[in-house]
Parts: sequence; structure tokens; C-alpha cells
Amino acid sequence: LVKMPASKVEKTYRVLVQDRSFPHSHSTPTPLQLQAMVAEPCTSDSQRSMRAVRAECINVDNGRALLDITLTEGAKHEVRRLVRMAGYNTLQLVRIAIGPLVGMVLAHSK
Repeated sequence: LVKMPASKVEKTYRVLVQDRSFPHSHSTPTPLQLQAMVAEPCTSDSQRSMRAVRAECINVDNGRALLDITLTEGAKHEVRRLVRMAGYNTLQLVRIAIGPLVGMVLAHSK
């Protein structure tokens, strides 16, 4: 039920990102780039359009940023695609919530 697109269950991912030009650039996602993840559909090479429900920056340190990105459809590869389209590399990606379940160790489902 959680994986069915029609269920619209929110899944939140904590993502550590870094500029693709690192170490030459230490830029981190701007509020406009985070808003673009929410407002603009992400489409590429026959992929269906995808957008985040929420995207917020939790922390910034030494050219890296820790983001929380929430989706209602898709999974980790969509988060990676959103981050890549904003110009960043995903260094680490962990699902931290499914619907109302927050802060629990979530078992990997296939």
C-alpha cells in the first residue's frame, strides 16, 4: 500500500549533497533551487514527471548540505534525480519517515 502511487503516502529522505564542481566550488543549494525541486516537475529521457512535496536545508558545512526531501511518489532514485538536476551529487541518502512513522528504524522492503 505504501508503494502504490495512488496512496500518496509521504516518504521523507535525509540527503547529504555536494556541488558537482567540488573542490573548486563550495556552493550549497539555494532557497530557489530547493523551491524548484517542489515547483518544477523533474523529467528526463522518458521519465515521468516527478516533484518533491517539500525540500528543506537542515544544515550546511564545508561545501556540503544536509537536506530533507519529501515525496509522495517514487523512491530513492527520484530523490537522486532531483538532486542531480539541481546540480549536486548525492553523497548519502536515508529514508527517515514513511507517513506518520518518524524516527524509527525502517526495514528495507522489496
